[in-house]
Amino acid sequence: PDTDKALTNDVKELQQLLNKHGYNLKVDGIIGTDTRNAIKSIQSKKGLKVDGIAGTDTIKALKGSTTSTSSKVNWDKVKYFKKSEFKCKCGGKYCNGYPAEMSPKLINILEGLRKYFGKPITITSGLRCKQHNKNVGGVSNSQHQYGKAADIYIAGVDKAKIKAKAYELGAKYSYYGTAGMGNAVHINV
Repeated sequence: PDTDKALTNDVKELQQLLNKHGYNLKVDGIIGTDTRNAIKSIQSKKGLKVDGIAGTDTIKALKGSTTSTSSKVNWDKVKYFKKSEFKCKCGGKYCNGYPAEMSPKLINILEGLRKYFGKPITITSGLRCKQHNKNVGGVSNSQHQYGKAADIYIAGVDKAKIKAKAYELGAKYSYYGTAGMGNAVHINV
């Protein structure tokens, strides 16, 4: 019982550290899929071996400087993308192009995908205002409206591999192959 209690407390501390880096984990002391995906995501971001095990190097990286917990992306620090790539495609007809802030977690996942695959990523659908979302047939609660989703295309990379890596980096949901998506992969957080 003492060992179980100590291990549970260690996992809770790990989850709290991950949350300081922008993950929204339930602090329950259980290493489930979300915690394991967050570990892999931070390992990828920090250039560590991506194995889902919170070893010494991972803990050191977590205890070092944390990423901003702000709800805004610091675009000056984003290496591979520009804010304009995520602009709503209604052309200013229904909004100013930015009906919401992009999720820092989503941008981190996209940065991780770009780094991992080593190829440019085309944003085929980023932000959507409510009317544009309706016009393109998006579901009423589409995460595109809240800056928490993007549809992407990476030339020459299998969509299943993109989806799998997105989950590994902490995506909440990812899919491809639905009507109208073409070669794009949807990722949301």
